[in-house]
Amino acid sequence: MIKRKPNNDEPPAVRNGERSEAGGGDRREPRLKFRYCGGCNPVIDRTALADALRAGADEGDAGKIVYISGCSRACASNRALTSDSPDAVIVAGEHVDGERTAEAQIAAAVRRKLKE
Repeated sequence: MIKRKPNNDEPPAVRNGERSEAGGGDRREPRLKFRYCGGCNPVIDRTALADALRAGADEGDAGKIVYISGCSRACASNRALTSDSPDAVIVAGEHVDGERTAEAQIAAAVRRKLKE
């Protein structure tokens, strides 16, 4: 990856590789967040899932978090299989919030949960 030298004539948000609207200062827009497990025993493709969710994210997902664990041990969520928070969805292997879900359907199931 090639890093460009900072241009001190640019506002700080542009110098740091971010974009912000005029008058917005260096404030980052809220977005969908992810927390991953260590990946020691994955039965699902965690990266592909996060990429699919990121591509389908919209403004309503801002500030929400998806815990992505590759297996049913649920390490990303400290072993929790479900969450009481409406802003969190837990993926633990082939389970979404404790419900068995085929790998091909996990992204769609997470999107549904995020909209609830």
